[in-house]
Order: sequence, then C-alpha cells, then structure tokens
Amino acid sequence: MTSFAKLGINASMADLDHALEAAWRTVFGSTPSALSPVELTPGPVEFA
Repeated sequence: MTSFAKLGINASMADLDHALEAAWRTVFGSTPSALSPVELTPGPVEFA
C-alpha cells in the first residue's frame, strides 16, 4: 500500500477515520458501534 505522504496527501490517521465514518453514515445510514446490538436482515426464504 502506498502511503498518503508519498501521494502528496497531508492527512493523519485521525483525518482518515473521520472521513471513513462520515462516508459510512452517508452510505449505510448509521455508524456501527460495539456497544449497540446489530440487527441482521433475515436471509432469503428457500422454496421447495
């Protein structure tokens, strides 16, 4: 993996974390947390 510095990007890991969290909320609507339960979508129903 190429470092951000080698690409000329001046960003810290904290900056990256904030950007990823914001993008996650935009795409998925919430931010996952180890402190809150995860609701799973039931799988497809198999028809015989």
